[in-house]
Amino acid sequence: MQELNQLLGQVSTRGLDGSTALEFIQALRIGTDIGRITTVVSLYQAGEQLYNLFDKVCVISEGRMVYFGPAKEARQYFVDMEYEPYYRQTMSDFLVSVMDPNARNTRAEFEGSIPRTSEEMAAYFLASPLSQANRQSIDNHRNLYVGKPERKEAYSLSVG
Repeated sequence: MQELNQLLGQVSTRGLDGSTALEFIQALRIGTDIGRITTVVSLYQAGEQLYNLFDKVCVISEGRMVYFGPAKEARQYFVDMEYEPYYRQTMSDFLVSVMDPNARNTRAEFEGSIPRTSEEMAAYFLASPLSQANRQSIDNHRNLYVGKPERKEAYSLSVG
């Protein structure tokens, strides 16, 4: 599987039409599920069907992480921050627009109190319950698996 991970890391959906990109990402999803591996994909303005194939999404603005969490919860996270999607706007287009000061749609009554810069959005995320849950999940993983040679040995025996 290591060779497959390296190959997929070098393949791009750039230049593919929407249906071919969707088929490619569906194949990636199947490979990820069958191989029980983590796959990291970078996409720009993914269609709704394609976006829905992902478990998690990471939104980066000017090099700062402003959201990392369940893909299905990203819209509500930014709505709760007082950003509004435009009518019939896809999820990925909404996420891109929130990062663009000229494209974002905010609720007028909250205009002055919304995090606007990448620094403010990153600080808002770091203080959020979602960020705390992410840190707790990482800590739990470390406590269960890191520095535990018996875990590695048990895994090796189970697949060998």
